[in-house]
Amino acid sequence: MCDKIPRETIITEAKENEITKRQEQWTSSIKGAVSKLFFLYIKERMKTMLPISAESTAMVTGYGLTRSYLHRFKIIPNSTCPCGLKEEQTINNKILNCTQLKNERTILRNAVVRTGETWPPPFEQFTRNYIKTFTKFVNLFYLLKIEEIVHKW
Repeated sequence: MCDKIPRETIITEAKENEITKRQEQWTSSIKGAVSKLFFLYIKERMKTMLPISAESTAMVTGYGLTRSYLHRFKIIPNSTCPCGLKEEQTINNKILNCTQLKNERTILRNAVVRTGETWPPPFEQFTRNYIKTFTKFVNLFYLLKIEEIVHKW
């Protein structure tokens, strides 16, 4: 009798074990708070075809041109969003509240509501179900950010 395990079975089990191990590390880590909003599960992230750009990376990691991030490193004197709401400019602020992105947010919101979801959805839905619309939103946010920087020069 042959007790050999097929090679594919061994490879599949090894991959699943590695994903489980990474998920445990991801879940228990105190780092990556913003990224965890967009990617709760490693397995789901691996299935997601994200457009790779500085803008999308900055948005889903929180390491980017938000005033909160820049203020954290004392690059700018305060973290308040210039939109007038007197909120700290964070990723949440940009996606949910900033008045400078009202039109872009409306497009994103309509895409979400059209599918029967409520607004705002969990952030992981942006990178799972609305990636094209979310990417456009992110790119417009960064265009506005560049304009803000240029006007200060």
